[in-house]
Amino acid sequence: MDKHEEAVRRGEQAQYIVDSDLFTQAFDDTREAILNAIASLDNLRDDKARDLHSMVKALEKVKRCLKEHIVTGQLAHKEIEGRARMADYNPFKRRA
Repeated sequence: MDKHEEAVRRGEQAQYIVDSDLFTQAFDDTREAILNAIASLDNLRDDKARDLHSMVKALEKVKRCLKEHIVTGQLAHKEIEGRARMADYNPFKRRA
């Protein structure tokens, strides 16, 4: 499996995860729990608030990373298709 095929595979797996109801619910529940913890803090400038804010950012980064794998996989798929077309292309071949 070359790097393009691997990228396609990872993209398909990432798409499966993102489309999963279980992932969506777990992501939303985790985000909500963190936001509720932030809302319950008395001091939004302490270390715990910064840690919770970092957790929210990390969740978003996970989602962005999955979407990047999806896009990379789609581009790799187009690259593979282009290679296949070029392999079939022969400018000297007689056309019927």
